[in-house]
Amino acid sequence: MNPQSDKPQLLYVGGFELPDKNAAAQRVLAVAKACSDIGYEVCFLSYSPEVSALRETDVQGFRCFEFPCVSRAKALFDVSAVRSACSELPALRGVIAYNFPTIALWRLKRLCSRRGLLCIGDVTEWYSAKGYAPIKRELKALDTFLRMRVLNGRMDGLIVISRYLEGVYSGDCPVVLVPPLVDRGERKWQCDRACLTGGEEIVIGYAGSPSRTKERLDIVLECAAATWRDDLRFCLIGLEERDYSGMYGKPVPDGANVTFLGRVEHGRALQIVASCDYTIIFRDKNRVTEAGFPTKFVESVSLGTPVICNDNSDLAHWINSSCCGMLSSPEELKSVFANLEKKQVTVADRWVFDYRRYKRAIAAFMDQVEKGGGKDHDYMR
Repeated sequence: MNPQSDKPQLLYVGGFELPDKNAAAQRVLAVAKACSDIGYEVCFLSYSPEVSALRETDVQGFRCFEFPCVSRAKALFDVSAVRSACSELPALRGVIAYNFPTIALWRLKRLCSRRGLLCIGDVTEWYSAKGYAPIKRELKALDTFLRMRVLNGRMDGLIVISRYLEGVYSGDCPVVLVPPLVDRGERKWQCDRACLTGGEEIVIGYAGSPSRTKERLDIVLECAAATWRDDLRFCLIGLEERDYSGMYGKPVPDGANVTFLGRVEHGRALQIVASCDYTIIFRDKNRVTEAGFPTKFVESVSLGTPVICNDNSDLAHWINSSCCGMLSSPEELKSVFANLEKKQVTVADRWVFDYRRYKRAIAAFMDQVEKGGGKDHDYMR
């Protein structure tokens, strides 16, 4: 279906939903574009409920091998689809595994080692076992421990999303720090920064799929309600009011001016974010949030909308180095809302997360991986 490539090929595998159905899809496409620009042909392997057999499609110029969906249990250990896709790529040089579960990752590394292929991990999360039933909690904790503490460090190289993860693995294998990236050349990132409401109303947006273990929208709205400002409105994309109440076990506080928009198409969400005066990200500070990096931060900055956030992950670094928002602790947030003005902060550089700025770092990383990777290891036999 595709002429034989004269470039070394990389196969990207994982739980992403191309082209833009989840944050993972946006990340892997941006990394793939960087790899393509430095001389690789990147292909994707994904699963689709719409196919009953292997189907090859095109996503933004990249070959994508779509396989029928497998059960969640089978996905924990099965690499047969990867093996099938590998047979379609005669110039395959390596596989990039996005947040693969432990047993599947172990089997994938064995497969790559035996074939002399590079096995690279793309690590963006440190999953928590909280919230699971007792037996599942123990299994989840074991899976996370083995993947994060044992297998990841034995990959031929790792692409990591945060400085926290960079620190964890920097002594184990080649590591490159790549935050969530975008292609600022795409039309969807050229949204106008027109005011959403006009007049003097200050609109603070949030766009995402929040979870109680990460987002603290309850703290945000309680601080806003305490100010009793009629001109301060929150526009929440990705959840309904019932989702908020179910997540936090309490209603929206009296005095908080909130519009719930529910789930919308990604392009529409970007338009709304671009039209807000600010966006907000408030999270508990723990290993899960420190290891990750909120894609919504990158999207907001890339659209020119400044971000109000607390100090978690690498956000303080970016706020301070790129002048793209303001930091606040939970104790200070009420005061921030009480004194907030339009255009109090502006984004100095909308291109700071464009994938082109990371091509040199990724090229250096791949050179390092190429020099030492693709070998067999005793622990994989």
